[in-house]
Amino acid sequence: MRKFCVGLLLSIAANDGFGDDVDKAIRMHNRLTGTPPKPDVLEQMATLVGRGSLKEAALIATETEEFLRITLKNMVAPWTNEDASNSVPLNDYTATVIGVIRDNLSFKTLFSDVVYTGADTLGLPVYANDNNDHYEAFEVGNFRFSDTSQFVRQSQTMLTGFAVGAGVLTSRGFAAAYYDAGTNRLPFAAVMATYTCNEIEQLHDNTLNKSWIRQDVERSPGGDVKLYLAKCSGCHGLMDGLTPAFAHNDFVDGVNIYDPNVIPEKMTRNAYIFPEGRRIASDEWVNFMVDGANKAIGWQLAPVTGRYTGRGIVAFGEMVMNTDAFATCMAKKAFKQVCLKVVDKPEEEVIVSDLAASFVAEDFKMKNLFAETATKCAE
Repeated sequence: MRKFCVGLLLSIAANDGFGDDVDKAIRMHNRLTGTPPKPDVLEQMATLVGRGSLKEAALIATETEEFLRITLKNMVAPWTNEDASNSVPLNDYTATVIGVIRDNLSFKTLFSDVVYTGADTLGLPVYANDNNDHYEAFEVGNFRFSDTSQFVRQSQTMLTGFAVGAGVLTSRGFAAAYYDAGTNRLPFAAVMATYTCNEIEQLHDNTLNKSWIRQDVERSPGGDVKLYLAKCSGCHGLMDGLTPAFAHNDFVDGVNIYDPNVIPEKMTRNAYIFPEGRRIASDEWVNFMVDGANKAIGWQLAPVTGRYTGRGIVAFGEMVMNTDAFATCMAKKAFKQVCLKVVDKPEEEVIVSDLAASFVAEDFKMKNLFAETATKCAE
């Protein structure tokens, strides 16, 4: 029946010379939600398009359940696992990103004391640090992200009991993917890839200070010190300076852990490999990337002179969110999600640059970014 109504509206619009506006409205809605618009929504959007208000028309589509449940979940779910798969259950990481965007908050809120959950009235399993039952039940129950009485914002520290709340960085979803085992270097690589669009290999710079490289890194792999200087130090020099930000995070036997009094053994093990190397004793970090090629990331909070240092995971998150690369990266992700292609042409680079500038000017609101992106590929 809906297809018939939409088709009838298209026919009428075409006869009235209004077809182009309807076509654009349908394309924007499809790109933003993955579904055709309902007749009343199509009429609202087409009318706004006809007035030249394309962004306002696109914003209507961002208010739908489909935008949240389909578009945003498909975009964010790959951020929450090493395989970059979107075929994973809902978790607190994905849910919190969806919630922040739904409520039109600054995207920088993601790394603050916030988490989104199902409402207490829904009868779901309680939020827990040791399982994902709450979110899986919310998803299976087909509760609505768009319903503010069903999907609610909460203080993360109140639910987790942690001393700090860094939003998605202290979420169980992020912990399960990036704090499990390893040496807590992986979370740094994941954050840089997701929020600045820089893979660890792209960040490689062997000209940087090497004094913070940890004890577990061989200084002459295979007996070749040149290999260490040319390759290994290029990543570890910058990475090991910043990974102390995660010095109190761990994920053990399915439990998300943040203990301000404990540094996980995994971050200080294998000290025998190079005892003279750096041993993590606190969550103090230093950013050596303010020099060299990675200065182009645009570290806005870096001091004019002296080292760029900080302490803890919250300060680390603030540092990443306050980079020029953050805005550009989010613009690229929106362009890929809405326009269905990666940026690979000069004219597309210009579009992304303009989108990033608008994103910053509009206080980092992702709804606005998605809507404006939809206008760019409405043709």
